[in-house]
Amino acid sequence: ENAIETLTNPEQRAMMYEGLSAFWNKKGLPAASALSRLYGARQTGSSSALHAAGSMLMHAAELSTDSNIQKFLFGESLETLQRASKLDSTNLDIQADWARAVVLTSANPMEGIMRLRNITQNEPRHLRANYHLARMAITSGQLPKAVARFRQIIEWYPAYPDAYLGLGEAYHEMGNSDSALYYLNQYKGLVPDPELHQQVDEYIRQFQKP
Repeated sequence: ENAIETLTNPEQRAMMYEGLSAFWNKKGLPAASALSRLYGARQTGSSSALHAAGSMLMHAAELSTDSNIQKFLFGESLETLQRASKLDSTNLDIQADWARAVVLTSANPMEGIMRLRNITQNEPRHLRANYHLARMAITSGQLPKAVARFRQIIEWYPAYPDAYLGLGEAYHEMGNSDSALYYLNQYKGLVPDPELHQQVDEYIRQFQKP
């Protein structure tokens, strides 16, 4: 951080903040990692950098167990994604992530849901918007809708691993352990990360307990 203060070039400062973000991520501190990425994004102000930072902030907020920190991170995420969406109003990935942030942070979540639905009406195969709607269907207990949307995503994008994970979770919530196990193993086959494999295996062990 002291070295960053000596730099005057915004691009160089942004790169240094990205290095800090990677450092905190390796330390297992997602909030610090996301905030470092935010400070880097503010150096250049590009829509892509702000989008990445806003997404990281949202993820860190969801992982946080401290309500005050969570509220702060959600607020920073919403503001950052909104700014990115204004800079690039034609980028549907940014618009979809901003809509999801509205759902998670706003007193009027339907505003965000309608934004996502508008995206899928204009671009029926838009991956991000469909995925967010599928996850929200799980959260709201609309499991058949979640299954239908995840299955549609897999039909369109058979190599997209998160759809298999979501489908496995939805089937588990429905009490269909066989289908849940099948899709969770499909997910593991598409993701090479051993740590994620361990997390999935633990999840499977939990619902296979007698």
